[in-house]
Amino acid sequence: MASIWTALYPQHSGVTRFDDVLPADAKTAAEVFHDAGFRTAGIWRNGWVESYFGFGQGFDVYTRPSFRSAPMQLRRENRR
Repeated sequence: MASIWTALYPQHSGVTRFDDVLPADAKTAAEVFHDAGFRTAGIWRNGWVESYFGFGQGFDVYTRPSFRSAPMQLRRENRR
């Protein structure tokens, strides 16, 4: 995941094991967009990209959605 988010090989990002953390100096795509003036939001479910692994860098909002179903008033009937 670190390689995908930073475009760096593991030996360059420093993330080579499951418990490694993305270093603060590794520049993510979210940081590039944020620096260019975009507002950024990260919505994740994969535990390997939890913010404590460093993947929240550059996001204005970085959150994991709840596992609740959408309220009935937001659901649509399947048209098939």
